[in-house]
Amino acid sequence: MESVEMVRKEDSLDGSRTKARGVRVENAGGYRYDGNEGGVNNGDGDKGGRRGGSAAPRAPKPFIERAGRRMNIGRRGEELAVAFLENSGYRILQRNFTCRHGEIDVIAWPRGVNTLCFIEVKCRGNENMGRPHESVGSRKRKHYRQAATIFLMREWDNLGVDAMTEFRFDVMEVVLGGGKPEINHIRSAFI
Repeated sequence: MESVEMVRKEDSLDGSRTKARGVRVENAGGYRYDGNEGGVNNGDGDKGGRRGGSAAPRAPKPFIERAGRRMNIGRRGEELAVAFLENSGYRILQRNFTCRHGEIDVIAWPRGVNTLCFIEVKCRGNENMGRPHESVGSRKRKHYRQAATIFLMREWDNLGVDAMTEFRFDVMEVVLGGGKPEINHIRSAFI
């Protein structure tokens, strides 16, 4: 959690007088940015970043904040994908199944079909880095198959599957973009 407060001329950040006027930002890592003092201070007196100059350097964004934004995009994309599947008649059996081989985002039954679907949801804020499904490489597919096998071993009796049940691996692309999100369901994306 970041705290922001104004630093007045007579305030002291580390016990000595300072002539800084600016903003002090503290984050969970204990780093401090002193407006005109010249960079990031980790509390031991050794400052990184540039010194002096009239333009104050920016405080670095904590890794948690950047990762949190990606997680929020992913979570929102997964919510949109599940809503899309439910509106299309799928029955959601489980979300975010996790085992040592990885995570399966959505496990669902399509209406009227004897097929169990393991669905990977890939979400992007835009398409600058390519289509979302392009990031499902051979290694990810291998881990997905292994995770699906473990799910079936654990849940076989509870699922009511028989010898005629088919299994498939789908990928759902969600591109949030500026306006309405674009959702693309790729059935049998890989074997």
